[in-house]
Amino acid sequence: MVEAPTPPEVVVKAHELDDLRALLATTAQESHRTATEAMKHSHLLDGVFSELKHLKDGQHDLIVQVHDISKRMVNVESGLNDLRTRFIDLRLDVSDMKAEMVTKTEFAEVRAEVTELRTHVTGVQTEVAEVRAEVTELRTQVTGVQTEVAEVRAEVTELRTHVTGVQTEVAEVRTQVAGVQADVAGVQAEVAGAHGKLDLLLVHFGLN
Repeated sequence: MVEAPTPPEVVVKAHELDDLRALLATTAQESHRTATEAMKHSHLLDGVFSELKHLKDGQHDLIVQVHDISKRMVNVESGLNDLRTRFIDLRLDVSDMKAEMVTKTEFAEVRAEVTELRTHVTGVQTEVAEVRAEVTELRTQVTGVQTEVAEVRAEVTELRTHVTGVQTEVAEVRTQVAGVQADVAGVQAEVAGAHGKLDLLLVHFGLN
């Protein structure tokens, strides 16, 4: 019995390959936008950390949060670099493909890889969105702390002004007291002199 010849695999159509190239290009653009946003949030984190360093001690929890988010951003950026490398390889492969030479099986494999890449990009976008929300919350907390610090500084300045005023008043009172004491000493000296003269008169007239 003669076996029937295996039919050749059906090759993909040109428009299918064009659609795959377009999908890959769109995914690459999304990945690039995500990488740009991740970089922006990294810079924001640097700014938040710089602001925290200028505040007084006691902001340890916020600093820990910044470090944790920074570690997540490092992982995100590392993942984006891996995706970028895979995109470059895939683009080269897809660019070299000719519709009349690519079988359905090969096309399906490449499309599956592009789909997997899109899934990774979506996951990274979700991660970046979460980081964005956390950075926004951190900035709000830091702004709140800065406001509290500014209020405390204003109160301290007011207290210092009040204390300076009190010190000035105390100095003036001390000056007045010193003047009064000098006057009293003068009066006491005059009284002592008068007593001395009186004693002399009494002795002179034999009344003592």
